[in-house]
Amino acid sequence: MLPAEGEPKLVIRFVEAETCAEISWIENPILQYDGENPLEATARAIHSLGLGDGRIGIQHDSWFLTLERHAALREALPEATFVGESDIVDRLRAVKSPRELDVLRDAGRIADAGMQAAIDAVEMGVSEREIAAEIAVGMICAGGDAPIGAVFCSGPRTVQMHGAWADRKVERGDLFYFELSGIRHNHWTRNLRTDVVGEPTDEQRRIADAMIAAQDAAIALLRPGTPARADNRRRVPTEGNLRQSHRLRHRAQLPPFLSGDEVRYHAALGLRHRGRHGVPHNPQRQGHRRLRHPHRDRGRARVHHPAAKEALRHTDEPMNWLVV
Repeated sequence: MLPAEGEPKLVIRFVEAETCAEISWIENPILQYDGENPLEATARAIHSLGLGDGRIGIQHDSWFLTLERHAALREALPEATFVGESDIVDRLRAVKSPRELDVLRDAGRIADAGMQAAIDAVEMGVSEREIAAEIAVGMICAGGDAPIGAVFCSGPRTVQMHGAWADRKVERGDLFYFELSGIRHNHWTRNLRTDVVGEPTDEQRRIADAMIAAQDAAIALLRPGTPARADNRRRVPTEGNLRQSHRLRHRAQLPPFLSGDEVRYHAALGLRHRGRHGVPHNPQRQGHRRLRHPHRDRGRARVHHPAAKEALRHTDEPMNWLVV
């Protein structure tokens, strides 16, 4: 909860109080005890702040605010006025503070460490599960926080956009798709790479070159003050059926749910700049071939911005804010 005046408040399950004290800058959370409905606890917290009859902004597009929960919340606070506003939190999350950018860079280094561990672990006869273990060790040893996981698959399984590792063993000529998330202090940076065991084919080289060119063109458009419009994206060159490739379009995106026609790029905007999408390798190891050296990746964090309460003072009408 973000009051128009005063400090933000968290409503959490009581068993998470010590964890909250360690990882959150918000003090004195309001506790929900087992046996108490979380929405009832939320209403109790709002009343404790003297806001039971106040004007409360709420995210109608929150994944966690179901129709049933929304109705129950309104029933528990019959004198409150609820105002739907779904962009303010995403816009606050989009522009990062200098400290957040530093943490994102740390998360990027963690993702890089996991990616290097993955590429080093690729050998014929090794299972995807063994590679996953090396990824986890690499990211943890580089300072990565939980949860440690990875999206990757090999060979014929690379048609799965978000496939997980399995017991399949690596064979010569296999393609690999890796999508790793480095996590530091609850800030996430994502790193995507492809790899090939042995020499890439001419077709694989052609596709990788087309994707690199498209991404270079997209990155060149990312400048402070530039409108994030579809007509800018139409200037990105693609080749043939690559234009509709999800993985190609996935490289440079706005934060979720922000309108591209309204948003302008900002020097500190948390864009998902995923880096080049070539076929990397370790030149010290036989059997891998790179097409072009990748950029380091620096991505977007999932955070609640500490300046949120200040932004509330600049809305059209003062209101309190409930983030569900």
